[in-house]
Amino acid sequence: WGIYQNVQQLNKDFLEEWYESNDGVNLRADVPDGTSTGPGGPGGQWGDGTAGINYLGADTTLYKKYYTLKSSGINDPWQQLIKACNVLNNSGSNLETEAPKVFDIDKILWHLACEIAFGDDDSYVYKGKMDYYIYQDAETQRWATYDYDANSTLLTAHVSWSPFYNANKVNYPLLNKLLAIPAFRQRYLAHLRTIIQDLFDETKVNALIDTYD
Repeated sequence: WGIYQNVQQLNKDFLEEWYESNDGVNLRADVPDGTSTGPGGPGGQWGDGTAGINYLGADTTLYKKYYTLKSSGINDPWQQLIKACNVLNNSGSNLETEAPKVFDIDKILWHLACEIAFGDDDSYVYKGKMDYYIYQDAETQRWATYDYDANSTLLTAHVSWSPFYNANKVNYPLLNKLLAIPAFRQRYLAHLRTIIQDLFDETKVNALIDTYD
């Protein structure tokens, strides 16, 4: 027997610790009742684009089926989400200049790099629709993604993931759209390189394990 997971509550205390403000829009990418009826949850399969920050249209009810609103200090959180999805998916050649207006690109690239490096089975890069959060900071008006938990990391089945795993799939727009932009792609690779050099050094890791032991 052992601890399955011990996860900090992703509430306003968490947001206050890691963002400029905790009055923004905090959404979990999962169906509102939190249930799952199999791979991908209700209504589809992993990577179907329903909660992957894909643009589903202008009707807010289309998004309320697939995202759970955890907290918000503004009156139009769903419209803000739609705006972000629209920018990410429909900006075309202007995405490099438009995306930073509504997304914290650096935070998102760090998040994606961590998920790839640690082979995170419960992640945006694997599922594309579940088990991650997206938060719009009230101060910066920009959205960032962050992890829900890390209980399915370091899986041997995922050691062969490419740095661009699922980046060729349109239903994973954070990968498909952002990593298609050379400047974002290079920054992402730099983050991935930093993670590998700083956290995957065998001498450092073995010493850390010995300390925990």
